[in-house]
Amino acid sequence: MTNCLLCQSSTTVVGKKPGGRIKRNFTLLHCQTCGFYFVEDPELDFEKVYDEAYYDGRGADPLINYKHEIESFSTTVRNYEWRGITKFVESCLGKLDGLTWLDYGCGTGGLVRFCNENLPVKAHGFDQSSVTKEALIPVLSEADLEKYQGSFDVITAIEVIEHCIDPLAEFAKLRRLLKPGGLLFCTTGNTAPFETTILDWSYYVPDIHVSLFQPKTLKYCLEKSGFRAENHGFQPGFESIIRFKVLKSLKMSEMNILEKMVPWSIASRIVESKFKLSDFPVGRS
Repeated sequence: MTNCLLCQSSTTVVGKKPGGRIKRNFTLLHCQTCGFYFVEDPELDFEKVYDEAYYDGRGADPLINYKHEIESFSTTVRNYEWRGITKFVESCLGKLDGLTWLDYGCGTGGLVRFCNENLPVKAHGFDQSSVTKEALIPVLSEADLEKYQGSFDVITAIEVIEHCIDPLAEFAKLRRLLKPGGLLFCTTGNTAPFETTILDWSYYVPDIHVSLFQPKTLKYCLEKSGFRAENHGFQPGFESIIRFKVLKSLKMSEMNILEKMVPWSIASRIVESKFKLSDFPVGRS
């Protein structure tokens, strides 16, 4: 029996699911104590999973196309997510003037570029993939992070933690990078509404999403890593974040007049009632 990677409690086998890119079955385990779901036998050949195809929409997650977002920076629907994230962070901190910001797992750097071009902050990106070489942003290396201990007011990890094989190690690293009173904001899929159908949940792509969370799981990780977990709920910003997620799921990559006619203040609340993304806590150092 494999114990939980987070709290060391016993786990149960949920079942097997084939990968989106890696053509083998992956075993999913569940811990009833902390709610963590994780892939028992993850793919460790990261170059095979996170190859060029992954970043241009031909990989395990066909809804991702980071290269398109570089080419269409001003018109991509990702702008809604960037606006929402920055608005939510501002609602948590009160103001953004002069803050230092790290987008951890920045991909091609869209959020960093958005912050530096539109906000009074100094933003950097970090990503372990070579795709950041194409990003027109300040990018930190793994070695640089050692020099930036206690340097950031804000760290965002947008759809990152589900890719981490050892989440507690990642959270501990992020805790060291924050200044006292700093904010960590993560987004990830919430398993809580999908407890009975998780193997069929479209978000669960086992070759890339190896760690799955619900609010109590993230709270456990934050507190175990030295954060204070805070719940802010459906604050300003979540409407735009959900708007992006809906459009992405519909395979809409560009902003257009039709989607702008949708009453998103209502639609986002309906979507949130099912997926409960705002139930996740943020971390404060």
